[in-house]
Amino acid sequence: MRLDAAAQMATVAGQLVVVAGDAGIGKTRLIEEAASRWRAGGGAAVIGGCVDLSGLGAGYAPLLEVLRAMRTELDATLVDQLLRDSAPELLPLLTGGYGAHAVRQDAVLAHTLALLVAVGDHSPGLVVVFEDLHWADPSTRDLIAFLTRNLRAAKVALVLTYRIDDLHRRHPLRPLLAELSRSPAVEQLTLRGMTRSELTVLLTGVAGAVPSDALVDEVLVRSDGNPFFAEELFAAGAGSVPATLRDVMLAHLAALPDEAQATLRDAAVLGAAIDGRVLALMTGRSTADVADALREGVARNVLVAEADGCRFRHALVREALYMDVLAGERQLLHEAAATVIDAHPELVSVADHVRWALLAHHWGAAEDQPNAFAASVRAALAAENVGALADAVAHYQRALELWSRVPAPESAAGMSRSDLLVRAAEATAHAGSPAGAVSLVEAALKLLEADAEPERRASLLERLGNHRWVACDTVGSGQAREEAVAMLADRPPSVAKALALAALGRHQMLVDRFVAAQPTLRQAIEIATIAGSSTARASALSGLGFTLAKLGHLEEGVDAGREALATALRDGTADDVGRAYVNLTATFLAATRCEEAAQVAIAGIEHARRVGMLGSDGVLLAYNGADALYWLGQWDEAMALVTAYPLLADRPYGTSGAVVVARIAFLRGHDELSAHHRDLALAATHAGAERAPEALACAAQIAAREGRFDDARRNFADALAIVDASDDLFLATQISSAAMEVEADRVESIRLHGSHSPAEASEAQVVADGLRTWARRAVERLARQGVPLGRDASVQLAVLEAECARVSGEFDPDRWASIAAQWDALHFAYPVATARYREAEAVLRGRGGRDRAAAAARAALATAERLGAAPLAARVRLLAERGRVDLTAPAEDRGAPRDVLSQRGVSTREREVLDLIAAGRTNRQIAHELYISEKTASVHVTHLLRKLGVGTRIEAAAIAQELRNE
Repeated sequence: MRLDAAAQMATVAGQLVVVAGDAGIGKTRLIEEAASRWRAGGGAAVIGGCVDLSGLGAGYAPLLEVLRAMRTELDATLVDQLLRDSAPELLPLLTGGYGAHAVRQDAVLAHTLALLVAVGDHSPGLVVVFEDLHWADPSTRDLIAFLTRNLRAAKVALVLTYRIDDLHRRHPLRPLLAELSRSPAVEQLTLRGMTRSELTVLLTGVAGAVPSDALVDEVLVRSDGNPFFAEELFAAGAGSVPATLRDVMLAHLAALPDEAQATLRDAAVLGAAIDGRVLALMTGRSTADVADALREGVARNVLVAEADGCRFRHALVREALYMDVLAGERQLLHEAAATVIDAHPELVSVADHVRWALLAHHWGAAEDQPNAFAASVRAALAAENVGALADAVAHYQRALELWSRVPAPESAAGMSRSDLLVRAAEATAHAGSPAGAVSLVEAALKLLEADAEPERRASLLERLGNHRWVACDTVGSGQAREEAVAMLADRPPSVAKALALAALGRHQMLVDRFVAAQPTLRQAIEIATIAGSSTARASALSGLGFTLAKLGHLEEGVDAGREALATALRDGTADDVGRAYVNLTATFLAATRCEEAAQVAIAGIEHARRVGMLGSDGVLLAYNGADALYWLGQWDEAMALVTAYPLLADRPYGTSGAVVVARIAFLRGHDELSAHHRDLALAATHAGAERAPEALACAAQIAAREGRFDDARRNFADALAIVDASDDLFLATQISSAAMEVEADRVESIRLHGSHSPAEASEAQVVADGLRTWARRAVERLARQGVPLGRDASVQLAVLEAECARVSGEFDPDRWASIAAQWDALHFAYPVATARYREAEAVLRGRGGRDRAAAAARAALATAERLGAAPLAARVRLLAERGRVDLTAPAEDRGAPRDVLSQRGVSTREREVLDLIAAGRTNRQIAHELYISEKTASVHVTHLLRKLGVGTRIEAAAIAQELRNE
């Protein structure tokens, strides 16, 4: 049995089984039988069912059942402890204690996964079942989609069931099912009707005797092998089979007393679960009469008794009873049910957000629009509190539809329509629809009165700018933020003004307009300080840190970023903290302090994991951390980090992860992978992606490797056109130097193969001269604005000049050796190896000494092999073969002390630091002697200790002494 196999595999890795079938085909019975067998085998099975609320959402209803079942099936104390340790954001679902902040939806998703991982580790085998997904609320569908993509981390089997016959063409479950069908890890199990022999066995078990062949044939034809229908037909009696299936189920109830039948019809309005006390109050019957009727239902196998009441044995029975109630009577019963649930919340043992969803459902079915409106607003707010944002959106939409149909809607909602639209927009954005959020905020702006306070309008414009940015409308985002700032230009200091300036400054920063961003962000900080808003101050500081680093004020930028993070951790929300972590990693990257960038990224990811923001800030931190690891030459770690998180190609920052993967894959010679991620990155370049120039440069380099030099030139031209409006000097020099390298490779190809006309070489020289002119003008333009040429941009400019000389046929090994030393000082591994290769090439072309060429080539090859950079390694070997250079180290050198340091990746600067450590110098003294800052000295010491594999300066000094004695 495939369900049993999945349960057994749950102890090894996450398994997923989807069970589909028509209504009554036996899905629930199959699950119950399988659950009994799993439990008998020592495992645990927890089951949660979705609730039918006519399209409205009772957020995470099956998850609630699963959490409660875990406490019953497993050790309640252990489960409670795991909830507190691994999934604290799930506690509000169980307790209704929302605390000071609403739960984010991504927090619910992440913490559910964390809990399943933890429970799986403490359980011999856990099977989690979500039944009736055709009724799943939007948030539950989001949860299932998340779990199915990430369940591999948990020793848990996940079983999903749904009705095939309930899925119309536009049913919201269909996209999720389509996604599951494409995964080879998902086991699909579709239940079919019984054969004649199977039906005979079933009817024999029901009747206690073998039925006649005629009866079996008749039931088989009428039921089409459906087990539930077969049982109902058999119970109706041979020879008197009702005309319709609804009649079949109602005929089964005919044997009940009239009062019991009437009570069960009324109970059908409540849904699958029935509480006798609620039913008595809503119908006016005595509690004793209701209890008698329910007992009759259990005795006749119409109901199933449970610990806290009873439920209908099958949803089809409830549906048949519900449809048998006259429309007007149903309306009155829904009104009565809503009245009781509203007046007696203590009788409804569900979470607060589920109770409000039930009220919205019942008032809506009763066609009581004022009460349905008020309940929908409360349901939306309650759903927000538990992170059921997709359900909150549905409730907000219902409330907005009813707004104009009810009297005094502002009083009933407790807010204006504009405020309601803004709340709906925030929920919509967090639920993954930024475009929908944009429309809602635009509608809110239109509703504002002409005399509305400028601060209110500016606040909405700031939100509009945020949503437009996430929706990839970079231009529209900037316009909204500029309008917000202009609107408050003559207004006194306020929190709204500080936030508007901070948002505009961050936007200017994100589009590389650092010169404009700096005064904007400084003004935001000044106003935030006056207004007493630490949140606005932290927001502006985090943007200012990165901006200052890009403008060459490295230490001041890092200090601002650190202050932003400290302020956010002390006073800010999870969003504030996440933003501060992201910007601080970017600031360290801009300051070429890549190891610190990677460390902060890891710490930020851990924070994102705790608060459930792995799918947003966690992704950005992974991208930044992977970028830092790329430059440090830790490519395997970079690939593992970036590929552990989804590539958000539909976001402005979505190119970042794809660019990192494409770059490493390209340099390793994994052409198919690099092309795939190049395409992912390019897909976002037309939407104003942050790293569009680098994506285009990647496309150009791939084209050049394939010999499509004209395509490469066009890609670089497009990239430089974007960079031309940027204040990012490193980006400008990086892209232009890469373009120059491709032109040099093109000329080299002409020289080697002679397959092109001399005119092509001349054209390449013209393009190269143009690139050099462009780069020099970019440097001069920014220098006039006070932007200095940082170390990273300076070495890129040196590369550009060296590559331009290569286009002209000039090869200077000293120039390339200098470039290698500059890259080495920045700890940028691959560029060092490339420069050493060029040095070796230049030596051999100049008929220089082979010993120098061999040393440079060996260094380049060692790094290329360590990184897995196969194309560079192949070029080095080919160069050595043609130049008759021995790539094996001379015997007398292999044991030299300095080679020990080289083998451990110790740079020239770090050797100087090691000598000073051995001399007993402090970090301050090292900084003074090497003309660097104390913080930079501290970083060098940290790098050195890690590379030497020691934990203290004393151990490092001992190694230095040992090397001197050898």
